[in-house]
Amino acid sequence: MNFIFLKKYTRPEPLGLLFCLSLWYNLTELGEYYPNEGSSDDLRVFLITIAAILLVILVLLYRLFPLKYYSYVLLYCDDLDPLLVMAVIRTESSFRENAVSPLGAYGLMQVMPQTAEWLNSKFNKNFDYKTVEGNIALGCLYLNYLVEKDGNLEDALIHYNTGPYAQQEIKDDAGRRYVRKVLRNYNFYKFLYRR
Repeated sequence: MNFIFLKKYTRPEPLGLLFCLSLWYNLTELGEYYPNEGSSDDLRVFLITIAAILLVILVLLYRLFPLKYYSYVLLYCDDLDPLLVMAVIRTESSFRENAVSPLGAYGLMQVMPQTAEWLNSKFNKNFDYKTVEGNIALGCLYLNYLVEKDGNLEDALIHYNTGPYAQQEIKDDAGRRYVRKVLRNYNFYKFLYRR
């Protein structure tokens, strides 16, 4: 599925669930078409069990990687893939609106108050980092700025997490771990919501 499709619809339907339900239904019908053919019952039970397990896994994945606040993300993501922004939110706050870090970062995208003030001043905006919409808007604005400034996503994510002026050891350690987490979450989002 291409990026334009994601911009057009706010909630991509989970085709994986539909596929598993269809598979399960078709496998239950298999027993009616091929009754008592030796091991076909064992195969049918095995395949139904596999389909049920896949369905449970998909349901759990959709719960762990929701599209909460997706309409705000679509509104403010600009050049960013909205699923990447969802992965950042999941990594930063696990969708807790009032999350506060020990250093004072706040909200879904863990925006620092000083960063919010700087972004509002630099881009002539007036977003409140303590609201859901404002936090997402500022987080997206900052991540877009960093991607443009740094020229690549990995460095932008490191700077988003550690700050652009952090010591190199912090960038190499905490920054790289953060990038791995975000990209792992991003891969899950792409798997679940792309066609």
